[in-house]
Amino acid sequence: QQHYEALVLENVRRHVTALLWQRGIRAGDRVAICMPKSVEMVLAMLAIARLGAIFVPINPASVGAQIQHIVQDCQARLLICDAIRQDRYLTAAPFNDEPQAPVSAAEIWVLDLQPVLAQARVNASSIPTVASPIPQSATAAYSQHDVVDEDPQVAALAPQLSDIAALLYTSGSTCKPKGVVLSQHNLLLGALSVSQYLALSATDR
Repeated sequence: QQHYEALVLENVRRHVTALLWQRGIRAGDRVAICMPKSVEMVLAMLAIARLGAIFVPINPASVGAQIQHIVQDCQARLLICDAIRQDRYLTAAPFNDEPQAPVSAAEIWVLDLQPVLAQARVNASSIPTVASPIPQSATAAYSQHDVVDEDPQVAALAPQLSDIAALLYTSGSTCKPKGVVLSQHNLLLGALSVSQYLALSATDR
């Protein structure tokens, strides 16, 4: 099951990466993400990072003016959100009974990966589970056969540890939100630090 889930998520990540590439997202571009914590959000961040672009997470509880400030300040080429927030951002629908101004971004993209995830699970349904282990060499061959190929131009990309990976904005409780720059190396060290501190292993959930 571990191998199955990893393969499914990697294939969907490649799918999102391809869609971003087709939309013209390139290394150094800022892509804002405003949606609840979800599989879609994680895969979007990984897909953006794969292209060497910069993801800018925005608190989904933010109101239009806050989102507009961040989108403009970081010069985001794309704002990724879910359907609920798209209606709020594009139509300026009231939020908590307060009028909102519509968010203006270069492009707003609703990311719904549930149909893609479902199809990916179907495509990977024949992959052996942990309950029926297979030799390591066979696992490698199976993985290489079933992982979706990346576009050659995308496959040739090689983001560096020193590259900017993310812009994290402050809450803006005392003034306008300000962006904090994080490199690929910063994110890698942060992930390693948390995994070591919590003593995480491959069997943890």
